[in-house]
Amino acid sequence: MRAFIAITLSPEICGALQNFQEQLKSIKQDAKWVKPENIHLTLFFLGNIENSLIKKICHKMECVARCQQPFELEIQGTGAFPSLARPRVIWAGVTTGSKKVQNLHELLKKELENLELVLDKRFFLPHVTLGRLRQPAKIKLMHDLLDENSKHLWGRQKVRDIVLMKSELHSYGPVYKAVQRFYLDELNI
Repeated sequence: MRAFIAITLSPEICGALQNFQEQLKSIKQDAKWVKPENIHLTLFFLGNIENSLIKKICHKMECVARCQQPFELEIQGTGAFPSLARPRVIWAGVTTGSKKVQNLHELLKKELENLELVLDKRFFLPHVTLGRLRQPAKIKLMHDLLDENSKHLWGRQKVRDIVLMKSELHSYGPVYKAVQRFYLDELNI
């Protein structure tokens, strides 16, 4: 199963980001845009995992969720990886709640290291991927639009759970489905 661990976003935030994607699409980039129903915040990309590991991963996720409290999350601003001058991945940022998201990532990493997984070693920066540019063009227009929205608040929500998601690849694009949801410990507040 191709899988990842995520924080799902509210319909309001996804709708605001979809509207922004429409503005980005108007620039006519050679890009692959994330479908509105697939917009999320990735905590950990797991890749292809053996079915025998799913139960173990779920147990680790439950342990992490139980020791964390729900928190506020703000999706705000825009940017690009590796840089605005050379955009490949267009993203929306995380402001309020960023440290909590990083903490969740680190706790998951610590728990998952004991399993037979190949974990991404790159620096983790909380963000919401909106699209990937295949052949960046019209860089100035893209840069200007990202710069205009660099402080825009896309929305706020309370994070109450983390989700193990599976990604099914199809000719028309990926379909993401929740495998299991783990609730943060409300009693721990």
